[in-house]
Amino acid sequence: MKKTFLVVYEKGRKTYGGFAPDVPGCISLGDTVDEIRANLLEALQLYMDTAVELGVPIPEPTSNTVTLPIEDETDPQTTYVVERLTVNVPRTRTVKAKAPGLKSRSSKSRAIQAA
Repeated sequence: MKKTFLVVYEKGRKTYGGFAPDVPGCISLGDTVDEIRANLLEALQLYMDTAVELGVPIPEPTSNTVTLPIEDETDPQTTYVVERLTVNVPRTRTVKAKAPGLKSRSSKSRAIQAA
């Protein structure tokens, strides 16, 4: 499944910062628009992959607009770019239950059992 999120890039004096209003805490930095776009796309994808892995609900893309600071409240050299980025949302993983007392052969499971 794919989801398309509104994203905002803010050009400061030296670099760009970016965020997706519908994805809490998903931010990134870059030196150019292309770099911030790639970095934020990677951050969004990582967020989706991790949320599915942890069983956390995936945010819905609901923002259609964004409110930016008015001219008198921001540095005159600050500019904004607003666009949408599409990410793949992985399917939820189903964990197979195993019979009590059986040991897994995976190294990850052995490491967890040894801890």
